[in-house]
Amino acid sequence: MNGKQTKPAGAGFQPLSSIFGDTPAEEPSVVVTEAALSDLYSFKNHPFHVKDDKSMEELMVSIEECGVLHPIIVRPRTQGGYEIIAGHRRKRACERLGLTTIPIDVRDVSDYLATVIMINTNCQREAISFSEKAFAYKRLMDEKKHQGKRSDLTSAQLGPKSGRTTADEIALQVQESRNQIKRYIRLTELTPHFLDMVDNASLPFNTGVELSYVGKHEQQWVADTLLTLASKLAMAQATQLKEAYQKGELSQEAILSILKKEKKTTVKIALSGRDLQRFFPSDYTSEQMQSIILTLLEQWAYAQNEGHRVAS
Repeated sequence: MNGKQTKPAGAGFQPLSSIFGDTPAEEPSVVVTEAALSDLYSFKNHPFHVKDDKSMEELMVSIEECGVLHPIIVRPRTQGGYEIIAGHRRKRACERLGLTTIPIDVRDVSDYLATVIMINTNCQREAISFSEKAFAYKRLMDEKKHQGKRSDLTSAQLGPKSGRTTADEIALQVQESRNQIKRYIRLTELTPHFLDMVDNASLPFNTGVELSYVGKHEQQWVADTLLTLASKLAMAQATQLKEAYQKGELSQEAILSILKKEKKTTVKIALSGRDLQRFFPSDYTSEQMQSIILTLLEQWAYAQNEGHRVAS
């Protein structure tokens, strides 16, 4: 992952009472105690990466000076010990510091509620990649579907379920739009090569979404052709690739033809640093600002394209 990656806009942390109402049907029992690090196990298929980076070093300094200020959230395992719901980085920091125990907040919750807590707490971090959020939302969608018809796990705050999709219900709980959740989940259909490109901003988010509708075998052809042409993939080209694939017409020759098409003459617009700086934190680099601006423009173009399709 590239150090220039910025946090995708969207989900923010919500307390459980906000997510599931003041008196949720699945009331999590809370017990704060301590546990041995050896008794803690990672959340199954945890989508968020734990890195030994500068942020980890800062967390270690904080724990060394002040201790673990917030207990990690866990749930009991039938095999013994606890599964970490939120707190993988704190556990790793304690391991590196040579500590043997950590405060834990024990909650006996379902797979779905555990996934909601895991996603909301991790989205407080500043450096969440697009791919991490993509696989997190996919995990949440899968868990929601596995709930079946259990009404006891649905908050009254969500209101009547008539006409509401799974994505609608998830959107209310993670403070993200339904369509944006779907776009994130589409990214999980990209090959690792293109997913890394989305994460490091060399492939705009919505261009990646369009490309995700192309089969992974064909995506490899696209990657090879782009490398041969020393070219970047444009949004219009990704859309053409998608449409050709859906018609069963995406051969290697078709890919080459689409990617070799001359692009429109670049329009140059000059914006002063003073004009741009007022929209960004003072420590943002020009590369970070450019990445965000391009992503927002891609989202605008995608919305325009979707609007034209609906109208037609």
